[in-house]
Amino acid sequence: MPRPIFAACALLGALSFAGRAAAEEPVTITVQGEARPDGELPNEPFVASSRVKRERLAGPALRAQDVLRSELGVQISESGALGAPATASIRAASAAQTPVYLGGVRLNDQLGGAADLSTVPVWLIDHVDVYRGNAPLEADDLGIGGAIFFEPRQPRRLEAAAGSSVGSFGTRAGFGYVAGGNERLHLLGGVSAERAENDYSFADDRGTLFQPGDDARRQRSNADSRLFDAWLLGRARPSQHVRLELVANSVSREQGAPRLALVPSDAARAEFSRSLGALTARFALGHTRQQRLTLRTTFLDSDQQLHDPELELGLLTSETRVQGRRSEQHASLSLPLTGTLEATGAADVGFENLKRVDAAEQVSASAATVRAAAKLEWQPLKGFALRGLLASECRSLQQSEQACAELEPVGRVGLGLAGRGYTLYANLARYQRQPTLGELYGAGIVVRGNAGLRRELGLSADVGARGSLALGPRLSVNGEVGAFERRARDLVAYARTAQGYVVPLNVGAARVSGLELGVGAAALGHVSAACNLTLLDARDTSEGRRLRNDLLPFTSRLVLAPRVSVTTGSLRARSLESADFTLDLTYLSNRFADAAGLIVIPEQATLGVSAGAHWLSGSLLTRARLANALDVARFDVVGYPLPGRSLYVSAEVYAN
Repeated sequence: MPRPIFAACALLGALSFAGRAAAEEPVTITVQGEARPDGELPNEPFVASSRVKRERLAGPALRAQDVLRSELGVQISESGALGAPATASIRAASAAQTPVYLGGVRLNDQLGGAADLSTVPVWLIDHVDVYRGNAPLEADDLGIGGAIFFEPRQPRRLEAAAGSSVGSFGTRAGFGYVAGGNERLHLLGGVSAERAENDYSFADDRGTLFQPGDDARRQRSNADSRLFDAWLLGRARPSQHVRLELVANSVSREQGAPRLALVPSDAARAEFSRSLGALTARFALGHTRQQRLTLRTTFLDSDQQLHDPELELGLLTSETRVQGRRSEQHASLSLPLTGTLEATGAADVGFENLKRVDAAEQVSASAATVRAAAKLEWQPLKGFALRGLLASECRSLQQSEQACAELEPVGRVGLGLAGRGYTLYANLARYQRQPTLGELYGAGIVVRGNAGLRRELGLSADVGARGSLALGPRLSVNGEVGAFERRARDLVAYARTAQGYVVPLNVGAARVSGLELGVGAAALGHVSAACNLTLLDARDTSEGRRLRNDLLPFTSRLVLAPRVSVTTGSLRARSLESADFTLDLTYLSNRFADAAGLIVIPEQATLGVSAGAHWLSGSLLTRARLANALDVARFDVVGYPLPGRSLYVSAEVYAN
């Protein structure tokens, strides 16, 4: 672990003291009573959370996983460059236990339960909300580790934009959108396209890890990717009491399907397409408008096809197609019962279907789910609140004779105290994850189903505090600290049978403890810095386990992410309006790649450099981004090397 990283974070934590010492006169501390601490989300102020704002989402060839990598509690697994699958986990929960939403639509598929972040375009996302351990009532899946919400922009004025970018390894991309309307109706439509050859080189050890003499440099083959993305966003206000919101997105991708780096494929190809939509109606009821009714209809339709004419991927079939569909209806009603007591009730009804077809067999499964939830908030004193959330769901499977065989109540109880510039919180929660249709009825020839799978269950507790402080008009600091512990049982794991295929079983149990610390500062209106530190102790506590190692695989015990940004502010010049420069570093400690702890993924520190300039009153924006500036060797999944040093540049034109 490089010591300078620790030193930088320690320096950031002491910025307030340095600011006072450097002043010619004593600095008077002033606290802003209305401002809330960074990372506090309006609908759930008393849970561990963070928000990635719009300015951090802009950048050439920037992907969702790049944005989330430095967030507290989040760890990313990916298998390549642009277009390669990537998943997120929160607080050492699996990707299947971490629901991801785009415009209110859950993206987790019914095959393995994970959401592929590489299919989330960020060019039209307004912000990303990360809930660690406690998801809001709006989530139809509370998540054992938390939840991630990607929220698209809501158009509010006449505007248009277009841009293009180029970069390393044959990367090319472009986008454009136009928006218009009036005070009652506004629509935005946009499209983007990108492609990359992904022919970067990597170190091939030829399968002899401890004999560096035979290592060689090779280029990745059959790893290219092409993607097309389309958006339609709408906002209507028929009356002062009614607001309608529309989100529609369609994405399609065609790419090579590489195997492990040591055994590359030549002809295997993969196709993916997804369409989603969400229509939300919000009603303010009564004369005071304090009663709020929300109705949302969502749908998701995905199609994955795998072409393997030379049987390079070991799936025993040359053609595989997986189709998944989900439709859901959500309704929630918030009622202030008294001046200090508010209740919110919610109901969700969902239908999902999975169909898998290959040369040998066809699997079809469907399920219907009904979920009811209620939240009660009591504020007996100003700034102090008690919150309780209780939910339960009934799931009926078409292949099962029993409907709603078991009901597992889940939810949380918590308390919070909000003062002038600070928030304290504590929560105790119980969660579940239903087995996916793929886990129940099979995901392929070599991955069989198990209709007897039980749901995964988890208990968690966390405490934390966040705050912000203004040290005069030119210096402010903010911070958050939290500790948690989670215990889970009946975790789904895969076991190999004597016949050569694998079957999912409820065999696992785990205990995860952690500490999260984030600090930030802004000075002089031109400099800002932040540093996130995550410490994890994730242990396998399964009964009867025979392995000496009990650390969970693919989990770094230390993640450190410092970030420094400098901006010129408004220059009031005719040509150059403003410029900015950012350095960010993400350090991950070593990880085990197997349950026995025999394969170790080494520690890695990845430095990113980005710069941007606004020209001609902001109508022209140019950006450059240098990823993995130190060109370190990176591996997130064993056998899949990640790209080295990469340079991307872009130009964007805006008209308002």
